Amino acid sequence: MLEPISTLAALAATTTEISTSIAAISSGIATIGTSVVAIVLSISGIMSAIAALMPHPTEEGLYHIIYKLVNYMAFNVGNAANKVTGIQKEDK
Repeated sequence: MLEPISTLAALAATTTEISTSIAAISSGIATIGTSVVAIVLSISGIMSAIAALMPHPTEEGLYHIIYKLVNYMAFNVGNAANKVTGIQKEDK
């Protein structure tokens, strides 16, 4: 008669351990998610400051590619992008 009770107690202990493990895992995932968001926003802020200090490129080339990359990383795209790009192709 004691066997079903001990089995039930073991099951309850196992269930408690599983729920504790799940809580620890979900807490870890929330921490990782928060840190990823913090890292992305930090990079965006730094790139925004760099983009504000960079002069507009005057011709296509490596600097133009770097300038575009910095602007994309700063989320300066679409309506947030600068209206004057500095690259004006002459009509001949």
